Amino acid sequence: MLLTELVRKKLEDSLCLYHIGGERKSGDILQEQKHNISVDAKFQNLKKMVALADGLREALHNEKIDVVGDTLHKGWLYKKDLARGISNSDIDSLYAEALRNGAVGGKLLGAGGTGFLLIFSENHTTLRKHLQCKVLPFTIDREGTKIIFYE
Repeated sequence: MLLTELVRKKLEDSLCLYHIGGERKSGDILQEQKHNISVDAKFQNLKKMVALADGLREALHNEKIDVVGDTLHKGWLYKKDLARGISNSDIDSLYAEALRNGAVGGKLLGAGGTGFLLIFSENHTTLRKHLQCKVLPFTIDREGTKIIFYE
């Protein structure tokens, strides 16, 4: 399913990546997640995350962009419960600050512990002032992943 131009533009206007910095070994977090999915409650969280993704795909297909923030928020709550180290007090504080200042939802990208917060909001100008993070601009394309630098 391809996004319509209206949906693509609205997503680009509403989503922003905030670099929170830090370093961690993703393998430790991912190993714990792998172990934890044998616990039924954690496995149920994974199933809920898949259901959220399916619902979001359907909503975007129907140009219902307003559900993106809430879907990201619910997915973030499920993800945080999968393993220790996915979030920490700094990340939780930054995310709470985003919500207090107009964000509808978001999630940390990657394994956890550091990296980028993807935030859905109608007003990123206000968020940029309050979060004081580096912002990574991006656009949505139809080509998928490509290598832009190779050493």
